[in-house]
Amino acid sequence: MMKRISTTLIMCFAFALSVWAQNTTDLSKMKSSFEKRRPSLDTMSVMPNDINLNYEVFNVTTMDSINVASWFIPNELKKGTVLMVHGFNMNKSHMLKRASLFHKNGYSILLLDLRARGESGGNKASTGSKNAFEVAEVYNHYKNNFANYGDITFYGFSHGGRAVIFGASMIGNVEKVILESPPYQLGESFKRQYRMPNAPKISEAPINAALANISNTSILLLIGDKDTAIIDSEAKTLIDYSTNKESKVVIFDNTAHNVFSDRNMSKYENVVFEFISK
Repeated sequence: MMKRISTTLIMCFAFALSVWAQNTTDLSKMKSSFEKRRPSLDTMSVMPNDINLNYEVFNVTTMDSINVASWFIPNELKKGTVLMVHGFNMNKSHMLKRASLFHKNGYSILLLDLRARGESGGNKASTGSKNAFEVAEVYNHYKNNFANYGDITFYGFSHGGRAVIFGASMIGNVEKVILESPPYQLGESFKRQYRMPNAPKISEAPINAALANISNTSILLLIGDKDTAIIDSEAKTLIDYSTNKESKVVIFDNTAHNVFSDRNMSKYENVVFEFISK
């Protein structure tokens, strides 16, 4: 009898081990596929001059030797500059509609391609702290070459919001940050977005530490009430790191991941330009 039980236990353990190994392999493959360079994103979908925006091209190199391709779109009004960072499956050209709106309101624009995206170098994208290098180098180039166009407001969409958080933390003394639909708790976000009940546990310590480093920064957090990347309870947790009285969460009704849309435009403009002009 004992021998039969022992045999059964061994078989159960072996099965559980094989399932664990299979899941680990699958998750490893998924992570590798998620982060790899995507040739379909190497080409710009539109150029600034296609929408009547004059621009300058410049490149910087990060401390880990990644070439970062960037555009500067000047505005003669010199009200300030918005440094805009694209989402994970995007490149800088996909931020031009947002950029055009800010430019029409008197702001200059900085756009960059994150590593392994667009015209930047690298074969492995990041969802974490490495993106700080790209943001910080573009910021430094601006301060050395275009500072007369005014102070910078940082703007990040989706994973670009995470890049902005890490970048602002590295730079320090950042005054204003606008975050549109940034995934905050990646593990929970993966579960919701990809229906992965057994998604890997991901430490949120790095982004929480970065948020703590910019606690004095004024943060405007824009989310949709139907977004699966970030939900309202996570948005509250994120914004609670800020001690700046101007920081706030704004929720857009009947909206998924893209807050910037025709349906939301009136509210979006009111909220964003009131925030940036203070």
